[in-house]
Amino acid sequence: VLTYFALLFFRVLIIQNHGLEANGFYQGGWSLSSYIITIFQSLVIYVLPTISALIQKPEELNREFSEIFHQILILISVAVIFTMIFSSELLMILYTSEFQSAKGIANILIFAQFFSVINLFVSTVVMSLGKLKHFVIIDVGRFLFPLLVVTILPRIFSITLTLENFAMAVLSGQILFFIYAMRYIYTLGIKIGKRSLFLLLRVVFFLLFLILFLMRFDSLWMAIGFFPIAFLIIGPASFREILSKLDFMRGQY
Repeated sequence: VLTYFALLFFRVLIIQNHGLEANGFYQGGWSLSSYIITIFQSLVIYVLPTISALIQKPEELNREFSEIFHQILILISVAVIFTMIFSSELLMILYTSEFQSAKGIANILIFAQFFSVINLFVSTVVMSLGKLKHFVIIDVGRFLFPLLVVTILPRIFSITLTLENFAMAVLSGQILFFIYAMRYIYTLGIKIGKRSLFLLLRVVFFLLFLILFLMRFDSLWMAIGFFPIAFLIIGPASFREILSKLDFMRGQY
């Protein structure tokens, strides 16, 4: 509900500041990025009964959390990198060539969805542990913060918000509450593990570089050249881990 409220509020502000056409561009970028969170929602919900069953077993809980976190991190990294590289083509397929102006906004929002999926996972774990107060802070704060940013900052500094400012407000909200969520679960004795931490840092820096590259160059073939780099950054072992997991699941069913 809060997601749709935030989106509606952003629409109103964008229309007031930039008109209906700009709102259409923002909606195009938002819609492209929102496919990612839609796909991963069902995967994250799987965590709730799994973690709840391990509340009384701290060591197993920590191990299970670290394992699921790492797998989700691999999958979301691949999904975000793929969507970002082909953002121009996807906007062309889903909408029209006029929406190419939304590519920059879309890439910022896609980056925000990278943190949004992780926040959703962590908030689900926090809820399964019965920490409802912190669940609300994480889940509500990451949507409420961008609304406060785009409402308060223009009044304080007398600035006109661009569409990129709106997208950056969403990204900053997700990053801020990602940091809060990570610090909170650490106080519960839950750790993501060094391999996941290093993978997270590698992917974040790679995505930042990719966004800057795509803002400067608009060549699909040059962008595709990032795939082997992404493969090395995420790591061949990570892909083998996911494939072995899929083979195991097929064997179960």
